[in-house]
Formats: sequence, C-alpha cells, structure tokens
Amino acid sequence: MIPESLATFYALLALVAPGLMFQVVSERSRPSSEQSAFREVSVVATSSLIFTTTSVLILGAFSRIRPSWFVDLPKWVSDGSVYASNNLWLVAKSVGLEVGIAVGLAALAAWILGKRSTASKAPIAKTSVWYQALKADKPEDKASWVLAELLDGTRVWGYVHYFTIEDCGNDRDISFKGPGLTVQRGGKKSRPVREDYYKYFVVSAGQVRFLKVAHEKKKS
Repeated sequence: MIPESLATFYALLALVAPGLMFQVVSERSRPSSEQSAFREVSVVATSSLIFTTTSVLILGAFSRIRPSWFVDLPKWVSDGSVYASNNLWLVAKSVGLEVGIAVGLAALAAWILGKRSTASKAPIAKTSVWYQALKADKPEDKASWVLAELLDGTRVWGYVHYFTIEDCGNDRDISFKGPGLTVQRGGKKSRPVREDYYKYFVVSAGQVRFLKVAHEKKKS
C-alpha cells in the first residue's frame, strides 16, 4: 500500500490546488457570480481533475524519454511504502512536478479565458451589467467616460473612478472623476458646471435614471 499520509497529502493537493488556482485567476479578470457551496466545490474538483489528468499525461510522456527522473508508478503501487522509503526524493520530486504543472496549466487556462471578450461570445451572462459596460467591454488602452442622469434631473459627466461590483440592487455606488468632471443641476435648461475643486462625485445607484457609457483614450 502507498503510505497513507503521503497518499492523502497528494490527493488533497491534486484535488484542490489546481481548481483553486483556476478560480482565483478567473476572479481577477471578472467578478464571480453567486454559487451554492456544492457548485463551488464541484467546479474546483472537476477543474482539478482535468488539470491533474493533463499533468499526469504530460509527465507520463516525459517519463518515456527519461524514466530515471520519475517514479515507477506500477512499482510504487505494488511495493507501497518500501518503494516510497527507498525512493523518497524521487517520489517527492514527481509529486511536486505533477502538482506544479497542474497548477500552472490551471492559471494559464484561466488567464487565456479571461482575455477573451465576452461581448460576442456570450452577450447574456450572469454578471453585473455595470461591470460589463464599465470594465469588461472596455479596451485596455481606454477609459470609461460616463453620462449619468439622476432621478431629480441632475446630470453628471466624468471618468469612472470606482463602482460597486456586486449586484446589490440600489445598495451600491459609482464615483466619477476628472479631468472634465461636470455637473448640471436643475435639469437640461441649467448651465453645466465644470468641477475644478472637488475631485470626485459619488452617486448612489438608487438615484440613477440611466448611464451612458463611452470608451475614450485615457487622460492623465
């Protein structure tokens, strides 16, 4: 039998590490949608299984070229603790390489998927509409310029400073900044005023009638 502690440690790494890495890197490029605990565990386990299997196949191919560099899996299974004790460094190196390759593949896959635009592939997605319009669909060399009209008729023009990612209904905010931060109070008949003193203008989502978004060249 394979030593229980080593087998448990390896199983834990192989089942958790690649899937967790895939989720962490994915969530950096876009916010995650709300999921049940069972679904999150299933996603982690399934993605880990895919990347672990791929990693084992890669190492299997290399072991045919350099068999002395890797464990002899059939011998390890048949001899168990005797083989592991006699080849401890080889076992540790092989396990480390397998997990490392699996984690690397998971990070690479998540990064590649995050770079793909969702606008043409998935126009309807379970994500924040604000995030999609203000961030996800914005080219990297552009900035989001927004016109926000509030319920009382006030209009605000400015670049997006920050906004609440979570879709919490009206319990979220968006802040605007310059250059060019402009506020028009009292409806369309009043004169727009350029804000030269105040740096940011923060608005609650509950006060927003609509947003108009353009992607302009970044300005300092």
